[in-house]
Amino acid sequence: CREELTRSIGPMASVLVDDMLEQYPHVTPQELVALLAAQLSDGKQADDFTSRIYDKSVILDEPHTLRPNTTIQQSATAPQSGGRVSPEFLDRCRQALTQSIGPMADFLIEETLEGYPNLGPQDLVFQLATEIPDAKKAREFQQRLL
Repeated sequence: CREELTRSIGPMASVLVDDMLEQYPHVTPQELVALLAAQLSDGKQADDFTSRIYDKSVILDEPHTLRPNTTIQQSATAPQSGGRVSPEFLDRCRQALTQSIGPMADFLIEETLEGYPNLGPQDLVFQLATEIPDAKKAREFQQRLL
């Protein structure tokens, strides 16, 4: 991740990786990639970063396929990863995402669920955050839901 992120943003990559690992000490490799991509303000830059990671098959069995997360340690109030997303949680995501990006939120949620039908609540939040171009808004979105 450091190497590929350095290609995208230069020497600040190490600081960003360390910051994400400090904030999310039990993050899975897939979640780390999503978190780092969400910090990139340029959507193409974020896509290029994730593509390089996934194309190298560094963390995944198949490129561009998220595996269910079973290792993250969560607080009692955090949504559980894996499994189906409840309609209530989906409504919370929709509201939070609409506050971050506006009316495109519905489209983005539907597209994400079509592309990743087996995402659990936490993985859905991380995946949606990668689509928010403003890094600060992406972090706020995640904090509201996790």
